[in-house]
Amino acid sequence: MDASEGVSADLRDFNDSIDSVAGGTSEFIWKRHAGLARATIAVTVLLMGAMGYLDILFFSKNPGADPRFPIVLFLLPLLIPLLLYKIVAARMQKLFYSQLALALGYAYAPSAPIATASGHLFSIGHDQRISDVLSGTYRDHAARFYTLQFITGSGKSQETHEYFVCEIDAGAVLPEILIKCHTMRSIPFAPWQPPKTVPLTLEGDFNKSFDVYVPDGNQIEALEVLQPDLMASLMDGYASYSFECSGDKLYVFTQNEPRTKESFQAAAALVDQLFDKLLPRLAEIGTRA
Repeated sequence: MDASEGVSADLRDFNDSIDSVAGGTSEFIWKRHAGLARATIAVTVLLMGAMGYLDILFFSKNPGADPRFPIVLFLLPLLIPLLLYKIVAARMQKLFYSQLALALGYAYAPSAPIATASGHLFSIGHDQRISDVLSGTYRDHAARFYTLQFITGSGKSQETHEYFVCEIDAGAVLPEILIKCHTMRSIPFAPWQPPKTVPLTLEGDFNKSFDVYVPDGNQIEALEVLQPDLMASLMDGYASYSFECSGDKLYVFTQNEPRTKESFQAAAALVDQLFDKLLPRLAEIGTRA
C-alpha cells in the first residue's frame, strides 16, 4: 500500500462529522497525520534554508545575475506541503459530499456529463464540466445539486468560473426565462443574454437587482410569472441567486458555492421557499402555453 492509498483508507475511516472541506482537511491532517505534517514542515524549512544558502553563494559569484531564478529556487520546497494538502483536500471534498448525500438521502457521483443539463448557463465558455453531483427526489420531483465549472478566454486572459447549481425537474415544459442577479459578475467574452432574447423591464426596483431575458414575443408570459409578490421575495431573499428555465428544468445557481454544511443548508432552505413561490407559476404558464 502506497502513501496515497494509506490516506484514502484513513479518510474512509474518518468518522468525525465534516462541516467544511477546508476545515475538515486541516482537522484530518492534524488529527490523523500530525507526525507526517510536522515532518513535512520541517523538511520544507530545511530545504528552503539550503536553497537560501545556495542563493547566497550564487549571488556572491554572480552579482549582476537575474534574481528571479534564485527566488523561484528558494520557494520551490513550498510545493511539497501544498501538494500534500491538495491531495488530501481532493479526497476530503469527495468524503464531504458523500456524507452530505447520505444525510439527504441522495446519491453521490464525482461527475456527470455536461449533456445532462441544458440552457444558456451550460453553453457559456469552454471545457464545461459538472462535478460533486447529489441526485435524488425533492418533493416528488427529480433534483440535483452540483458544481458547474467552465473556462473563458485563453492564454493570459484565461479564467475559470464555478457555480453552485440546483436543478429541479418540473415535470412540465416551462416558459423560457433567465433571471440574472446583479451580484453575479460579468463573464469576459461571454454575454449573459441568451441568443434571440430581449431584456425585460419590470415595475418597481426589480431591475436594480436582476436582469431578465425572455424570447421576443414571450414578454406577457414572463410578466405573469413575475408578479409583485414574487419579485419582492426574490429581491429580499435571493439577491445572490440567478434562475433559468430550459425545457422542463428549473436551474437556481450562484457563485457562492456552499462548501460547508451550514451554507449548503441555507441554500437548500432558500430553494425550498422558491419551490413554493416560483415553480408552480412557471409550470402553470408553461402548461398553458
